[in-house]
Amino acid sequence: MKKGRMTLKDQVYDSIYHDIISGYYKETDIITEGDLIRKYEVSKSPVREALIALCNENVLRSLPRLGYQLVTVSRKDVLDILEYRILVESYVLEKAIVNAKEKDYRYLEELAEKAKKTTDINESMQFNEEFHLCLCGLADNEHLTKMLEITMKKCNRYSAQHILWSWERGREGMPSYHREIVLAMEAGDLELAKKMLLEDLKPLKEDF
Repeated sequence: MKKGRMTLKDQVYDSIYHDIISGYYKETDIITEGDLIRKYEVSKSPVREALIALCNENVLRSLPRLGYQLVTVSRKDVLDILEYRILVESYVLEKAIVNAKEKDYRYLEELAEKAKKTTDINESMQFNEEFHLCLCGLADNEHLTKMLEITMKKCNRYSAQHILWSWERGREGMPSYHREIVLAMEAGDLELAKKMLLEDLKPLKEDF
């Protein structure tokens, strides 16, 4: 969505979320409405709405009379999420490989290429998330797509740190197997597509 069309609440939400996944806030930090109002030079309403949305997505938690704090993501949380994603997205591939059209493959390839080239953490996360949600959308199940979006958002803070960690060591970030997934789907090779999905998610599990 273009910034010009976003509500003030959405703009504040995106700014806070970007700061969270880029590591600006630590788990011990207290985030207050007042600080955010001064930082973004907006009224209380869009700030509060953005914070409530982040709480509803289990990214932040409210501390009465204090402010907000990051929800801790444990090793078990990450491993559980990856297990869930592998199960869901493997099923999604079975549907997507049947439903995908030429334009869908070209769009997925475009996202894969953009994710590979960018050196901006926010863009990298955006392209990665959009790729997987686009795949899920091809299964034609809105509930699955919504649940995957919520699940990915919970894990994105760690995912972002993994990408930064990879870049610092001269390695590629998470999206390195996206093109391989698309090529396997185009070839009608479901098992290879599932194998590439596992390879795509495996670095998160191994490096945690």
